[in-house]
Amino acid sequence: MNKILDVIIGIMLIGLLVIGLRIRKRKRDLKDVQIKYQKLLFYNEDLVQQAKILEILDNVTAEFVKEPNLENIFNHIIDSVKEILKVEISYIELYPKDKDSTSFVLCKGVEQLKLDNYVYQKVSQGHSILINNISPTHTEYSNYQTLYTQGIVSLNVAPLISRSKVTGLIGIFTRSPYEFSGKELRLLTIFSSQASIIIENASLLEK
Repeated sequence: MNKILDVIIGIMLIGLLVIGLRIRKRKRDLKDVQIKYQKLLFYNEDLVQQAKILEILDNVTAEFVKEPNLENIFNHIIDSVKEILKVEISYIELYPKDKDSTSFVLCKGVEQLKLDNYVYQKVSQGHSILINNISPTHTEYSNYQTLYTQGIVSLNVAPLISRSKVTGLIGIFTRSPYEFSGKELRLLTIFSSQASIIIENASLLEK
């Protein structure tokens, strides 16, 4: 009788063990589904924002055809950057074409903004910049000290490139602590690449 009872208990324990393993597997499967769902939501949101950027820049081009004015182009571009990326400050600078001309600078969110030489140095090499929460203890503080003294703590900057040449830059900045992500850098890069084409075409049309 005891042997039969032991066998029954053993079978029950094995059954419980199997059930436990199945529950654990289902939990893992559910977690995997949740992760995939979150990634899908993130990916879809990213695509929507990218499509919105392209739509806005298409509208900018259409407006320029109706009324050729480069300053309006710059205004529309950095207003759009500020709106879509939801930042305090947006900035665009077009470098001078020759020794006799000057840079064209437009800034929204502050009256003016002076960039550090290091920013120009990195951008001139075709590099984007993403720096979060600058402070005197930040490892790269010395590279962004000029911006920090103007109250800037986080920045995201991308080069404007036309025919393999850096012709300017576009950037977003915050005065409050903020963590820019790779997503924002990617969206800003889309802005910069499309804006470069628009600005080049607009310059040719304006001539």
